[in-house]
Amino acid sequence: MQNLTDRIKKSIRTPGGIAITVLYAVWIVFLAFHFSAFGPEANKGSVKGIPIFFGLLVLLIAALLGLLSGMFTKPGKKPLWQLPLYTVFFGVFWHFQTEYIVNTAWRRIRPVHQLMSMAISACVFLILILLFQSLKWAALLGSLFYFAFALAEYYTIAFRSIPVMYSDLTDVGAAAAVVGNYNLSPTKQILMIASVLLMILSAILAGPDLVPGKKLRANIAGRLLAVVMAVTLVVGIGHSDRFTQSVGTLFRPLKSFYQYGSQLAFIQSIKNAQIDRPDGYNAEEIRQLATSYSRKADEYNASLPENAERPNIIAIMNESFCDPDVTGSNDLAKDLMPFYSAISENTVKGKVMVSTFGGGTGRSEFEFNTGSSMHLFDLSSSPYALFGQRMQDALASQLKEDGYQTVAIHPYVGSNYNRPRTYAAMGFDTYLTRDEMEGAETVRKYISDRAVYDRINSFIDEEQDPVFAFTVTMQNHGDYKVPDYPAEISVLDGRYPEADQFLTLIHESDRELMELIDHYSKSSEKTIIVLFGDHLPSLPDAFYKEYNGFTKDSGKLEEQLQYYQTSYLIWANYDIPEEERLTSLNYLGLHLLKMAGSRLTPYQVYLNELEQKIPAFSAYGWFGTDGQYHAYGSDAEVDQLINEFDSIEYNRLVDVHHRAQEFYEKRSD
Repeated sequence: MQNLTDRIKKSIRTPGGIAITVLYAVWIVFLAFHFSAFGPEANKGSVKGIPIFFGLLVLLIAALLGLLSGMFTKPGKKPLWQLPLYTVFFGVFWHFQTEYIVNTAWRRIRPVHQLMSMAISACVFLILILLFQSLKWAALLGSLFYFAFALAEYYTIAFRSIPVMYSDLTDVGAAAAVVGNYNLSPTKQILMIASVLLMILSAILAGPDLVPGKKLRANIAGRLLAVVMAVTLVVGIGHSDRFTQSVGTLFRPLKSFYQYGSQLAFIQSIKNAQIDRPDGYNAEEIRQLATSYSRKADEYNASLPENAERPNIIAIMNESFCDPDVTGSNDLAKDLMPFYSAISENTVKGKVMVSTFGGGTGRSEFEFNTGSSMHLFDLSSSPYALFGQRMQDALASQLKEDGYQTVAIHPYVGSNYNRPRTYAAMGFDTYLTRDEMEGAETVRKYISDRAVYDRINSFIDEEQDPVFAFTVTMQNHGDYKVPDYPAEISVLDGRYPEADQFLTLIHESDRELMELIDHYSKSSEKTIIVLFGDHLPSLPDAFYKEYNGFTKDSGKLEEQLQYYQTSYLIWANYDIPEEERLTSLNYLGLHLLKMAGSRLTPYQVYLNELEQKIPAFSAYGWFGTDGQYHAYGSDAEVDQLINEFDSIEYNRLVDVHHRAQEFYEKRSD
């Protein structure tokens, strides 16, 4: 015992011993001040965290005594055969420490994805140790990197219910400003992992180093091998379709991070963000194009009547609002949507091409609000999540410039699809979510269309200025297996109850649309209402096959594109031209502005001309002036026009340092 005490005293007198003792003392005090993180209030009433807290204290003290009694006095050398052991250890530990902090249900991650993440972490360790030729540096840098990554993911999810995506790294300043408004109190998981990291790293740093290449030749070869490994890892994953298929599309980013693991999902977000530059892209040519259309926009805006009354504009993206009878041969619409089917006065309606099926609401929002298209994007990506902060030039900001009060309403989780950040960039003055609609009427578990429309009506009544209200409804959202919601509409002898429930929901939405239009038909304020569906519902393929004769996976383009169309309507309580036509979401906002008598930006004048050549298009195909559907690559002239369109969008969202801002500015009054 005397010998042990003497060794500890000797170690404490060394600079390293003093440093490690102070570090442990500070951390133990810090733990003590955060005892509540282990208590029942922070752990759903469980007291299991309390013995964990005291166990950590005992381990920390034991680790400190062990270090001081031997680690500083027995330098020795670590044999190279320990390298595989450290590789496996850090591969497992870095994966575990990340998921334990970020994902309380980390055990639910499938074994194959756990192993994939561990393998990537192990590769990172090997790259670091070969690059720095030091176990100490590899362990320290790698551990701190993964710990910081885990903290960033955890707190970002806690703040906005969406994880850190690759695109967030392009706006670190804004993220830092937001973080300053939140409480960064550590959780039990964070404190536990930090304590374990302290013990592991102090033991490694206090002991002898492990140097893979001691000779100059081996040292250089090791660093070259590290570079080769890093390039192989990046290129291999970057070009791997199987990786994307295995990890998923990040359609719901938070769910994907929990389901596949933070590391794999973040890597997929990097892949999604890699937008290919269109062929022949030239920023100077885009600027010249913007200048050309600026003159055309000036001419158009100068032709508008002066001091015209500005109508209220209500834009409704109604969840899955569509007729699943895609061929129309079953004549379902009259029973399903009797009001929509019958209305014609001061109405433009028809089918609108969309770029998603069964989900991906944010993609349809993006196309409508910006006039852009998903054609440029990987269809697994979410433009709001990737580039939400760059969408300043949207319908809301344009109408706000014209004196409108702008409000966005989504009666559900407000942070989904990065909406708070995106809506703020788009120019919405107000964003209302289910948190501001407590006690509202619900249909199944979702706030009803009627309740949302009532909130819009109240907002318009309260404002003196004209209002632009954009809402994303939830009433018709899946799933469609709620047992206590009886079906009013039934097809195929009721063999598909999910389909019958969906049809009943659409029937109810049609009824509530009728009430909304009836309300404004009696209003003295000029008002325009645009309503469209974001996508078809995710119903069994067997239903679609039996009902329509084919599914969205049909080998025929015309049949496939029927499943990427929803219903839309533009109605006004004053005279507008009446028409029934096919369009696409990137044009729908343009139609709305023209009917409202609003000034157009040069980009919208460009869209107006493009529509004369390509009446409708989505990510999957286009509809021509010949009244036929076509695949991309089938017409050289159209391909050139689409490439120009993609180049403008690339300049707008990706190449922001050379953005032709003149494209999105209005000048003539």
